Amino acid sequence: MNKTIAVLAVALFIGLAGCGGMAGNDERPSPSADAADETRGPDSGTEWVVTVTRVIDGDTIEVAFPNGETDTVRLLGVDTPETTRDSVTPEEFGIPDTAAGRDHLHTWGQRATRYATDTLANETVRIETDPDANRRGGFGRLLAYVYVDGENVNEQLLANGYARLYDTPFSMREALRETEREARAESAGLWGFEATNDSRPGSATFACEPISPGGRSGSPTEICTPAVRNNYNCLG
Repeated sequence: MNKTIAVLAVALFIGLAGCGGMAGNDERPSPSADAADETRGPDSGTEWVVTVTRVIDGDTIEVAFPNGETDTVRLLGVDTPETTRDSVTPEEFGIPDTAAGRDHLHTWGQRATRYATDTLANETVRIETDPDANRRGGFGRLLAYVYVDGENVNEQLLANGYARLYDTPFSMREALRETEREARAESAGLWGFEATNDSRPGSATFACEPISPGGRSGSPTEICTPAVRNNYNCLG
């Protein structure tokens, strides 16, 4: 009887030891491929989960990779208006290069930046390069699609009229071209520009020089010649 109890006790001890060993193994799983991917930076692989550390403008962001590296990402296939009035390019958007046209694009450049900030700033997002596109652009920025909760932000910029198609080779070009076409047809966002009677050239500039005493309140009368943008009030 005592011998039987002793045998059972040994068997129970061995069984418990085996279970404990299995539990220990579960707590220390071997590294998976996905976990190994967390050590990759921007120069290795084709997609990453990153944190947006800065929104530069509507189509450009800075991100931090899990391994600590940082990089600048240009959203592939889209182009939002510049955020300074002097830098906007009306001809690329098919909008007249007038004062009104430049003001319109300047406004939508700022709105695109605000949209990107609201959508991406400090968010954890997935970015993905395209095998049919260059990996980096002319300024060395990583060219990628950006996804938030599975939604393609590049496409949303076009759908909401914040951007035009940047027509370079990439696999989603035709799909994004159709998205832009629909936005144009609906006059979404920047495509809602309406021409006005203001035909002043957007690049017109004027400077004023005194030519003789007089004018308002005894100030010199001045003549305007091209030099300072849209300064049409040339009397002192």
